[in-house]
Amino acid sequence: MATDFGKGWLTVAAMVLIMLVCAYIVVATVRPDQYAIVAEEPEPVEAPPTPMAEPDPDPEAVVEQHYKHKCAEATRAFNLTPREGEILFYLVKGRNARHIADQLYVAERTVKTHTYHIYQKMGIHSQQELIDIVEAQEAGEKA
Repeated sequence: MATDFGKGWLTVAAMVLIMLVCAYIVVATVRPDQYAIVAEEPEPVEAPPTPMAEPDPDPEAVVEQHYKHKCAEATRAFNLTPREGEILFYLVKGRNARHIADQLYVAERTVKTHTYHIYQKMGIHSQQELIDIVEAQEAGEKA
């Protein structure tokens, strides 16, 4: 008999506890400024930065940056337009007009026209000459 009595009170105590929690949730929903359901998180403490080694740069990205710099110098040296400078970069990488047109979302004929203007301004007749001139570019020097 004592065991049944203990089980009954335990059940009643659990039900009362559940009812109190539910009542608190209802009150906290109505007045969240007075009765917070979730305690406010403390301000995050910023840890001092740990010195980390820089990851090795991607070799392709390094080469691309090198060519972008050289092409920018050639663009300034030969007074090319910004669009001609973009096309110059692709030409130096060995790309053809179809590929460049796809990358820049222009017609292939437009790329060929810009290429013609680049060749005229630089006084060259082939893509290899173009590559040689750009690779020879130094800061502020005309080839």
